[in-house]
Amino acid sequence: MARNRARTIFRFSLLLVSCHLAAFVIGLQWGVVGVAVAFAISTTLVEPIQTVLGARALGVSPMLLVRAVAGPFEAALVMCAVVLGTRIALVDAGTPATLRLLACAAVGAVVYAAMCAWRVPELGREARALIDRRRRSSAPVVPGAATAES
Repeated sequence: MARNRARTIFRFSLLLVSCHLAAFVIGLQWGVVGVAVAFAISTTLVEPIQTVLGARALGVSPMLLVRAVAGPFEAALVMCAVVLGTRIALVDAGTPATLRLLACAAVGAVVYAAMCAWRVPELGREARALIDRRRRSSAPVVPGAATAES
């Protein structure tokens, strides 16, 4: 709307609502799971159109977004594969469900962090900068202490 594209947004909203409504109606035949699956399919098919429209409004290539999310997406895919393998191994070993959940969550967190460190190193830099900023803002202030600059 800031780019004076209200008409485009309205048209896309009509498309989005129509597709989601159709997905809900189709999915209702299979209950809640059917609605969730139909909504996921509908969103997967319609949202790329919004990405293209947004990129055009900004005058950039839609591939800019694809390149921006490629590293985290790759990290998530590897994490999913490793967690699935871990879960299958734990089920085969007869591990209780609660322990499986905890183990899969821990493995997923470690694998995702490692993959992000490799594929998206700027995330680590941003996290360290955020932690440093928090430390500086929470450092106690000593009343009456003179600074070097004064």
